[in-house]
Amino acid sequence: MANKLNTESNDIIDFVNTDQRKKYIKKLKSESKQTGIPIQLISYDLRNGKFRLYLYHNSFEVMKNITAVLTRDNVRDIIEAETDGEKKMMMKILAYTGRRVSEVVFINGIRPRDINADDNIINFVLLKKRGTKKKRYPIPVVSWLIKELKEYCETYRVDKKDLIFPRRREWAFSAVKEAAIRAGVELENERNIHPHHFRHFFAVTLARSAQTPDDVFQIQNMLGHSDIKTTQFYIKHFNNKRSTVMLNDAFKKVE
Repeated sequence: MANKLNTESNDIIDFVNTDQRKKYIKKLKSESKQTGIPIQLISYDLRNGKFRLYLYHNSFEVMKNITAVLTRDNVRDIIEAETDGEKKMMMKILAYTGRRVSEVVFINGIRPRDINADDNIINFVLLKKRGTKKKRYPIPVVSWLIKELKEYCETYRVDKKDLIFPRRREWAFSAVKEAAIRAGVELENERNIHPHHFRHFFAVTLARSAQTPDDVFQIQNMLGHSDIKTTQFYIKHFNNKRSTVMLNDAFKKVE
């Protein structure tokens, strides 16, 4: 039996031997095929004689229960509840770019030199892009966020070659969790609010505005999804209002 560790991100499971690990991964993949919900990442290593399995931010469980998504007001309240400038800026980047936490903080995080204010672009490492090494890709970002990020770097005197957020992902998890508690923000069936909830908020907000096939590809590019099926998952589950508008426009009642 897998023993789920008590971690803030709920994404680490220890196994005594290889067979247990293989059986658990097989079970997850089987469930993924049945539900049509992709598992975004599985990796493992060997520590203290035990195999440790990493489910990226417990994404499988989060996506199965993705009906629980932060609203615009939730995101605003969480960010406003944070008084530390560094943590507040980090949360804004997560919420309004849709990046994974490890693409924003620590060794693969962003530096001032990655910001292109003229084109409203930040060059991020996309950690799950297939067939690539850790290469940076230009991702469109809203102009007001670019401006705030540049001002932040100037205020805190971050050198263009230095990491803007030289912190480990645990720091981000703790910051988001504590700010959400202070803001009184909760989600159904979720023990804690964590950084990946910002990514789902970003994805769902974009999905609700998608109107054409090209919009879907643009969303896939902004989120860095390797498989468009992951992007389509959001469209399928959260674009019902747009579908209603399309039906009403296409089949107007003839008086």
